Amino acid sequence: MVDGGARRQSEPSNTENHRIEDAKNSSSIMGGRIPVLQEVYTMRLTKEVRKKLLEQNEGFQRKTYFESNNSHNTNIYTITNGQLTVRSKGDTSWSDSDYDETYVCDDAQTHRFLRKNLSHLNTDGID
Repeated sequence: MVDGGARRQSEPSNTENHRIEDAKNSSSIMGGRIPVLQEVYTMRLTKEVRKKLLEQNEGFQRKTYFESNNSHNTNIYTITNGQLTVRSKGDTSWSDSDYDETYVCDDAQTHRFLRKNLSHLNTDGID
């Protein structure tokens, strides 16, 4: 069109802008669920930082559970005395296969645990 009233295809109309804003502000997005964004921590987990995190989060506990056709396993991770300990309980399809053991995690296991759970830990004052 030659007249000045024509707009380009890429420019949304005011009605479209309002629909977009309404959708952003609506709680009906995703079937009533509101999307939650987690903070992403980029903290470098050096040995010193891991030590501070363990000391600062005394008593923190996390439980993981795994189940398959022939077995189930529950791991309870606990930070105590500046160390990460794991209590592993479970059994397999064998009749005498129940186990319940507790051990202290090594540096690699501790590093993985802290990295995976960093958003749930108290990181105040740690850079």
